[in-house]
Amino acid sequence: MSSTKPGLGKTLLQPFHTPSRPSSRASPAPIQGQTRWEKVAGLYAAILAVLEATHWPRKSERSVTSLIDVVKQVPTVLSPSQSETTSESADVNLEALISALENVQTKLDAAAERHGASTKSITYFHRSETCNQVLNTCREEIATALTTYHSTANDNQVEGK
Repeated sequence: MSSTKPGLGKTLLQPFHTPSRPSSRASPAPIQGQTRWEKVAGLYAAILAVLEATHWPRKSERSVTSLIDVVKQVPTVLSPSQSETTSESADVNLEALISALENVQTKLDAAAERHGASTKSITYFHRSETCNQVLNTCREEIATALTTYHSTANDNQVEGK
């Protein structure tokens, strides 16, 4: 099958491919000098984009919704009640939250590639169970980091009063 029209050659011969979700790896590289809160906001947006744009297995919908609920609890800016100068433990816990968000983003990117839209029912069921495990692990990782972060933020508020 070849084309005699100029400019159509190879484009007609390539198969049409529709990804199950847009790639989050296409996002711009972090800006040098980016603040930690800008990094949190960027990771927050990237994670939600993957969760909302991927066609997850039907049996994973509850896990996806649960993960979205936890991700939406992540603070993306310094709250007015928090001081710009924070304790060392608050800084460490903010870094731990950032690290957890980076890990989750990496896991979700891989899970979305592996478990996104599938048409084979046998592998689809197996994929949904594995997918649920990944999604639940991500939810637990963020929830644990948030609990630690919030406990430190609350301790700093009490000390500051």
